[in-house]
Amino acid sequence: MSADRFGPRRVVLGGLLASTAIAVAMGLSSTVVLLGIFFFVQGLCQSTGWAPLTKNMAFWFSSKERGRVMGLWCTNYAFGGLVASPLAGYLAYSVFDDWRWAFFSGAAVLLLISIPFYFLQRDRPHDVGLEEIERYHGEPVAVVDAHNAPDEEKEGSWEFIGKVFRSPPVLVMALVYFLLKPARYAILFWGPVIASQRLASESFALAATAPAAFEAAGLIAPIAIGFVS
Repeated sequence: MSADRFGPRRVVLGGLLASTAIAVAMGLSSTVVLLGIFFFVQGLCQSTGWAPLTKNMAFWFSSKERGRVMGLWCTNYAFGGLVASPLAGYLAYSVFDDWRWAFFSGAAVLLLISIPFYFLQRDRPHDVGLEEIERYHGEPVAVVDAHNAPDEEKEGSWEFIGKVFRSPPVLVMALVYFLLKPARYAILFWGPVIASQRLASESFALAATAPAAFEAAGLIAPIAIGFVS
């Protein structure tokens, strides 16, 4: 809903900056309670990325292109996990010898990403003087009369969202995603801990690379599925 009202660019940029601030706060925290609260808020901040950017893709790529583009774009999850843990572990334990830098380094990366995002990202083609992607490719363009459209059909309204949530494909995908997330986070967060306990002779920096193999495997599937679609 926020992306419908304010646009993907504002929502994602706000989420990036908020996530950066929370990452710094996590690095400055020392209590389990505070870290738990900040982890929760961090999750909310990061949730501003997926839905708005998916919506953004629809404005810039035609229906024939979206499968391949989304397949390539979806590798960001796996690539992020592939790079983030080893980088954070290396900086925290091999460079600064302080666990707090695992959070500070993440904040620094997010801040760097937000700079080109601010200058380069736009919501729609017409924001930079280009025609809509459907017209560019000669595809049918849906024309909606906002004055005659019923309120429940307005994009971003609670009625519209309710229809989406009642859609069987959406419910199935939500269940699959719900079951996938605990497994992914268990490997991502607990993988380094288990590796450091099992490989006591190795450094924490090396243990932080344990989830990398899991994330590396995740780079191939989205690309393949995207091209098949």
